[in-house]
Amino acid sequence: MTQDRSALLLHVKEVEIRTTPSQDPFTIGDYFERNTGRESVKIFGLGDFFRSRFLGLVEQPTPSLFLINYHTLTRCCEHGGPIITELGGEDKPGLSFGEVWRFMMIDGYTSHRLMSHTHQANIFFVRIDGIIYMIHARAQPFGSSHAWFMDADFVDGVTNVCNDGDRVFSRSQKTSLIV
Repeated sequence: MTQDRSALLLHVKEVEIRTTPSQDPFTIGDYFERNTGRESVKIFGLGDFFRSRFLGLVEQPTPSLFLINYHTLTRCCEHGGPIITELGGEDKPGLSFGEVWRFMMIDGYTSHRLMSHTHQANIFFVRIDGIIYMIHARAQPFGSSHAWFMDADFVDGVTNVCNDGDRVFSRSQKTSLIV
């Protein structure tokens, strides 16, 4: 497969995420909190924007099966707008925080990790009340392992510059496979 040299994103793979079904709402602050060690995901810290916008929110239960596309950035960009455009527009890429958490949890258990555990950012696009936010997860040393520093911004915000090699995770458009 040849990659268009002008493309901002290089598609790496589509990932199927299967989790235990739950009817419980997903309370963001119960999962994304500092030093919980909950499951396989450890949170080192949360940025101010992340804390102020999301910790008090509650989402619908997370589906037990969903698909995520994994891309890498081929060059730097000043904000997430060009990434959203390349993913197909604002109505396409938004994940829920529950889906992000479940993906991070499963990624922590596998030996073939998709998330960067080095200096590269892991970028997720989350939709809340029709607005797409860009969520950054960066690995930080934490004892003999690592933990995540989570931050966020509006898609066109300038606080989270995207760099060549950053990993981008978005909702797959193959909705027929999702139950």
